[in-house]
Amino acid sequence: MAFEGSAARRLDQDLRTGYEAQRESRPSFEVFEGKGLDAQVRQGVSPLFLSLMKLAAVVAVAIAVLGAMRVALTAATVSTLQANNSLEIQIDDAINYCKDLQVDRSVYASATRIDRIATQNLGMEYCSDAETVVMPTGEDESASLEEQFSQAGDASSADAAQTSSAAVGDDAKS
Repeated sequence: MAFEGSAARRLDQDLRTGYEAQRESRPSFEVFEGKGLDAQVRQGVSPLFLSLMKLAAVVAVAIAVLGAMRVALTAATVSTLQANNSLEIQIDDAINYCKDLQVDRSVYASATRIDRIATQNLGMEYCSDAETVVMPTGEDESASLEEQFSQAGDASSADAAQTSSAAVGDDAKS
């Protein structure tokens, strides 16, 4: 008695008999298809799990980028506020310095202070006689003034010559 499955078959034979095709399509009671833990491990990672991991990675990167942008914005805000504070301090110092300069100017420009320094420190006195000078406005008057100056110059040179000759005479007598 021979078993039906013990006969050798040709592997290149594509044509099967109806009985053999029917018998192979029916699962055998002795064959158990793997549906246990070992089969799931060999199957790999499920596509759903991979898509969830990709989504989690994208969310983590987005949160990291938003956090970095927030930190950069905060740092820029702080540096701008510090620069503004520094400028406000400089403006306050400049205003105080300007006020001090205005006080100094009012003190130094005081007429009583100038009069006191002129009279006490420099020995100046107020002029008792005021002299007025009249300037001619026309050409005729300017020509006459030039003549007067030239005559006064000649007279002053003659006076100077007399003074120097008198001084020489005095030296000779002594």
